[in-house]
Amino acid sequence: MYSRKRYSCRDISIGRDQVRTISENAVNGANVGDVIITTGDPTEFLILAGNDDGTFAVDNNGQITVADASQIDFATKSSYILSIQIRKNSAINQLSNIIANLNVAPTITGGATATISVVEGETAVGTIVATDANDGQTPRFLTILSGTDASSFSITTAGVLTFNTTPNFDTPGSVAGTNIYEVIVTATDGTLIDTQIITVIVLGRGTIVATETTANVIGNDIKASVVFQGITITSTLIGSAGNVEQITVFSEDTDFDDCEYKGVSNGIHRIVCDNDPFSSDFNDGEAGSTFELATVINSVSGFTATGGNSNTLATAGTITLSGGVDSTVVAQVVDFTPTAASAAGVLYRMTINGTDYDYTSVGADTVQTIVEALQPLVDANSAVTCTEDDTKVTCTADTAGTAFTFSVLPPSS
Repeated sequence: MYSRKRYSCRDISIGRDQVRTISENAVNGANVGDVIITTGDPTEFLILAGNDDGTFAVDNNGQITVADASQIDFATKSSYILSIQIRKNSAINQLSNIIANLNVAPTITGGATATISVVEGETAVGTIVATDANDGQTPRFLTILSGTDASSFSITTAGVLTFNTTPNFDTPGSVAGTNIYEVIVTATDGTLIDTQIITVIVLGRGTIVATETTANVIGNDIKASVVFQGITITSTLIGSAGNVEQITVFSEDTDFDDCEYKGVSNGIHRIVCDNDPFSSDFNDGEAGSTFELATVINSVSGFTATGGNSNTLATAGTITLSGGVDSTVVAQVVDFTPTAASAAGVLYRMTINGTDYDYTSVGADTVQTIVEALQPLVDANSAVTCTEDDTKVTCTADTAGTAFTFSVLPPSS
């Protein structure tokens, strides 16, 4: 004799308002979670409400999955409430709400890459910041770094990035043997992550970073002239007046011949650049001191010259100096004066003709910048450079009573 068992709602119990979390980046088929049954053994699950766009599906084991990932967008909808019906032998049903919250990955400020410049002698690099759009979630940083130079750095869960060893500009420590390091940091909300590739550049103290523009190039042959034309820039100097600091000038071109720091005139540090990058020790002012990169005048008629002690101006740009026959060593002085007013920092480039004369440097104050000959004993054309506020060029003859001539020529000669 057979008997039929009847079922009632009390045979199956389902947890109410169950919460699940799903990534915004989930793909079709991704598990959202199963429906928790506290008692009973249902044989069928149905989504009755909350799934109008067909984003989710549920199987007869109660497993909820993503059916259409293209519908998942945190900005449009951050959570779903699915009404789930359970059945057994089509006789019993019960409803429960499944709340599916979308989880978005944290975002590191600055995007996929970032560049941080630090001054040598300090271990601190900076604090990396990450945010999370999900309410109540605060991302943290993984203390395990990656990237080429990961071993040189440490990071806290709060994003404080530091060098493990104090960097020294003169002894680069990156894997590439330069002052440019690469490290990858990772932020997580416990499930999803975001990464950022950080380039850390170590600068020498007193580094100036200047940008080359077409307007600042003199002529077509930038190798033969200074790239910056009367630019005033502000330094990132650290230190107090009187400290010897390192100054470095960078630009986009690297094909220049030479650079020199020429001292201070009227409160402005003068730099003469034919080379990039350039580095030179100097006594700086305080942080924020103004620096000026000088330009070159390629004209032979940019100045006039006068002189005493029987000196004569033979032709335009040519000076003849005569020594006395009763002198053992005759020191001759010629004063150069610009013919027209020009911007501060302008240079005049000249060539000196002479035979067997020792051209010595002069200039002891901030107005007279040093003028140099390239050869101690000149027996051919020799290039020299002087600034517009120079007042003297001193030449010492090694034979008394011998006349000699200065010829002013273009810098290309």
